[in-house]
Amino acid sequence: MVPSRGRITGLIIGSIILVSIFLLPFTFRGVRPMTLYEVTQSSIYFIDDIQRMSPQLAALNYLFILVFILLIIAGLIGVFPLVSGTISVVSMTLLSVAMYVDGYQLVWGIGYYLSWAASVTMLLNSFEGKRRTNLTH
Repeated sequence: MVPSRGRITGLIIGSIILVSIFLLPFTFRGVRPMTLYEVTQSSIYFIDDIQRMSPQLAALNYLFILVFILLIIAGLIGVFPLVSGTISVVSMTLLSVAMYVDGYQLVWGIGYYLSWAASVTMLLNSFEGKRRTNLTH
């Protein structure tokens, strides 16, 4: 059985999501670029210190961990574009809204924007695949 074009495209987009969280700068700490993996790794490493932070800052660190986990899941299940796109768009929306509501001023790197673009593209890919399937049947 040959995989559909949408699943192959989803696999490629899922790989882009994984690259954007492991290899590309997601944000900056001072002038040092940090991937989402590095941000999450430092949050997990200093988990005891996070519990002593202000509630807003602690919640933000936990949110980075959650977004990281959700984006990994979304990237790995890219062959299911609807599920992957939904998970990745929801996770990026959670992060973006939380940053806006709490008023934090982070400088986003290319990994953040590429994650957003890949997430939206994944979701659109799932709808395109459904439309293409409906047209052929």
